[in-house]
Amino acid sequence: MGVPVPGLADPHRRGRHRLGLRRNGAPLTGVCIAIGPNGCQEHSPRTDARGVYYADFPAASVEYDLHFDLDGFKEFSQRIRPTQNQVLNIVLAR
Repeated sequence: MGVPVPGLADPHRRGRHRLGLRRNGAPLTGVCIAIGPNGCQEHSPRTDARGVYYADFPAASVEYDLHFDLDGFKEFSQRIRPTQNQVLNIVLAR
């Protein structure tokens, strides 16, 4: 029998990020978000049909490099320091 996964505790920050096309802002589904230098992995978060994904980070004074990758688009990288819940509006170029 599995152990229940604990809920999000206070010492974590949830990032909610939305991605869109440069031309018309339409949502992009399936964008892979690689956290750190190892590239897109099977377990990497991906955007949903609304172009949104969620990532939870510990509440620490640490910077994370996020890399957004989807075939047919230029990879976009963003460094974040998740000191509070945040929303990033990111646009991928072709």
